[in-house]
Amino acid sequence: MSEGKLVLVSLVTLIMSIVARSARFKNFVSSVFSEKVFDKDIIINSPTLKLTSHIPLQFESGNVSTFKNLKQTLRAFEEYGIRARDQNNILISRANGFDAIVHNQLRVIGYFDKLDGVQDGINRNTIVTKKIIKTILSNLTFANYFDSSISNDWKLEIKRLCDSFGYRIDEQSKVLVQIPDHKVTCMFNNPLSRVIESISHLCKDYSENFEIERKPIIKFIKGQLDKLDVSSNDLLVVPGSGAGFLSWQLATSYQNVKVDSIELSGLMYLTNLFAMNYKEKDIRIYPFVQFYSGQKNLENQLLEMHVPLERVKKPENLNPLWGDFTVYMPVSNKHDKIFVITAYFIDTAEDLIEYVKAIEALKKYCKKVHWINVGPLKYGTQPKIQLNGEELARLRKIRGWTDTFESYSNDCEGGLNGYLTDTNSLYQGYYGHLQFHSYI
Repeated sequence: MSEGKLVLVSLVTLIMSIVARSARFKNFVSSVFSEKVFDKDIIINSPTLKLTSHIPLQFESGNVSTFKNLKQTLRAFEEYGIRARDQNNILISRANGFDAIVHNQLRVIGYFDKLDGVQDGINRNTIVTKKIIKTILSNLTFANYFDSSISNDWKLEIKRLCDSFGYRIDEQSKVLVQIPDHKVTCMFNNPLSRVIESISHLCKDYSENFEIERKPIIKFIKGQLDKLDVSSNDLLVVPGSGAGFLSWQLATSYQNVKVDSIELSGLMYLTNLFAMNYKEKDIRIYPFVQFYSGQKNLENQLLEMHVPLERVKKPENLNPLWGDFTVYMPVSNKHDKIFVITAYFIDTAEDLIEYVKAIEALKKYCKKVHWINVGPLKYGTQPKIQLNGEELARLRKIRGWTDTFESYSNDCEGGLNGYLTDTNSLYQGYYGHLQFHSYI
């Protein structure tokens, strides 16, 4: 072997030995191996988080949540603190790039103090993401690890999962115990904005600060339901349920009626499950801490919101499901009426017709389907069609729907509604509502 090749081989060997010793490399290999041999085909049965190899009845045609989805979603929550800090550090680095005179001026006016304050807010939000992780892991462990019917291989994977997030399972007390000095490493390309959105929705759904946004939605929906005889043989279906307030409110208000909520986003679903299962008193969140634009002062940016989760317990009649609404099927086909409640949902569709067909497909499970909608028509990413309100009304009519109510709320003097709107900001977003109630 030539001297050059020998040097190259030695260099490669040295690099590989260093990489092989790194925690990130070991975690990556462990993750890839685990996905290949275990979690690709293992299904998470919601809301219990029971592991199963059988597809739940509600999602028999597929697109269900898996152990792999759960791991990646929890990892996104864990990486929030690092990714948010890195984003803030970029701003610090940019400010440090100015010359000495400007740098000193920024220091004097408090710019660097602001960025330090933002980091403190991020740290406090990280406390919440850690609570979400521990709550979900505790539920997963309790549902599976101590169940004699669960295989030892599955239990080993649960143990490994807990270990990877810094927890060990105390088999005697049946609780999770935190492992000291757990190191977080970013392994996946997780979208920071989606994590921020999901924890902010805990504020939107349960804090008093956003009651003004929830009230008009609940008032319209309950007003339509109360016109009818909603009975125990009916079913309320809430697709796109987010952090779960609407479905929780309906299940609490109509306790003799079963409520199925369906959420596709893992981040939103686990946030919902956390809200329903959190055992302590409350949490505190800084929803606007990373909103640097449009701020009047630092106090507004660091606004702390109290989220009283002690009052949010899952009612017996509420069934929060993790899956795709377009393939959802009720367990029973003997309902008198099914009420589909879509709030800020239909304009999230890539294919609006697919949503409409999914709602119409529920007719097989009841005598009559009622569709109650409230929200804007602000279509999302790459929609196949973007119908206006009149086109949507005509579509309902030619497809056999009968409207009992339709109205628009778009008056800037009082008919608009916020959506996680910072009322202290110099930029505030508000939406008009298309409200209708139709049946088929």
